[in-house]
Amino acid sequence: GKLLKPLGDLDFEDAVEAFKEQVILARDDVDGFIIETMTDLHEVKAAMLAIQENTDKPLFVSVTFQENGNMLTGASPEQAVALIEGLGADVVAVNCALGPNELESIIMRMLNTARIPMLVQPNAGLPKFRNGQTVYDVGPDEFSDYIRKFAQAGISGFGGCCGTTPAHIKAR
Repeated sequence: GKLLKPLGDLDFEDAVEAFKEQVILARDDVDGFIIETMTDLHEVKAAMLAIQENTDKPLFVSVTFQENGNMLTGASPEQAVALIEGLGADVVAVNCALGPNELESIIMRMLNTARIPMLVQPNAGLPKFRNGQTVYDVGPDEFSDYIRKFAQAGISGFGGCCGTTPAHIKAR
């Protein structure tokens, strides 16, 4: 719930320590680590360092983008991939915030840059508010059409984020 300085009030070293505590608690009980829904590359770096300094287990790093194609703090898909790969992640990923349609160009840009496997976990469309509830308008068949296209382009795996259901994942 905090942003790193200079946008927030959290020191980089304090973020590394907070992530380190979580890594130490979990490292003996997990097969690997997924850093997910990250909006800031500085925070990605803090989490990655905490994991890599305290375990040698596989590391997946998933970032999220806004509709303008950049992360919340302005990084492009290419910059995200460069940092994540450069720091030694095993898999680069994108998840949340956007549906498969809105993520398509971002995914293609990441695939054109990445040399490591890529995982994609879109929402079931953009969230909409109807009758006091959040709803998503991409159904399982449309979702699977996008995933098929992403697989043909080279993604290594997929999942679903907000609004997806088991039917979205099972659709062919």
